[in-house]
Amino acid sequence: MKKLVDKCSWLLLMFSRVSLVLITRTSGDHHHRQPTGPLVYQLVEEQLAGTFIADIRRDCNLSLANATLIYSLLVASAHFHITPDTGILSTSEVIDRDVLCPGQAVCQLSADIVVRPIIHIRKVTVEIVDLNDNPPSFPHRYSTVYVSEATLPGQLLFPVQSAYDVDSPRYGVVGYKLVEESSDTFQLTVDNTPDAGFDVRVALRQPLDRERQSFYQIQVSNL
Repeated sequence: MKKLVDKCSWLLLMFSRVSLVLITRTSGDHHHRQPTGPLVYQLVEEQLAGTFIADIRRDCNLSLANATLIYSLLVASAHFHITPDTGILSTSEVIDRDVLCPGQAVCQLSADIVVRPIIHIRKVTVEIVDLNDNPPSFPHRYSTVYVSEATLPGQLLFPVQSAYDVDSPRYGVVGYKLVEESSDTFQLTVDNTPDAGFDVRVALRQPLDRERQSFYQIQVSNL
């Protein structure tokens, strides 16, 4: 009976020690966990090379006793540079949003920052903010269209190709109009399209009389 009691005590002791080890490991893993969410910044396009973007060392909030942290890009970038000892992220070239993301509502560049010797990797996303620095342009400056003088007023004559703006939709074309000297005889119909564009057409306002006037110059302007 005594041997059975001693054996049970030994088993209880082993279970107790195993439980203690498991609790200790769980606590240690939680203590060393580091933040891994992306760091998001904004940069206005066309800034000079060397323009400050962010202080990665401050924003990562990492430290290592008796060691100096070194910062680098995981993959070399044509757009960004990071100073190894300070963690300052800056531009390495002039970034033109209209070349990277023409006509897009959102333009983002990403990079992975490596922090050594702890081998901590942090993703950085930089949103490139647009400047309204490009005027809209039509595909063709001039078009010639022939119309019968028997055309009835109100009839749609021909479509106008939409102007294109490489800036973001925030600064894009918002409408079209006829110049004053064309508005007596012709008018524009402008309808929205499913892709947030415009369906622009010239319509006849007044009857045509070829003997009175055989040529019209219509000027369309974007807004």
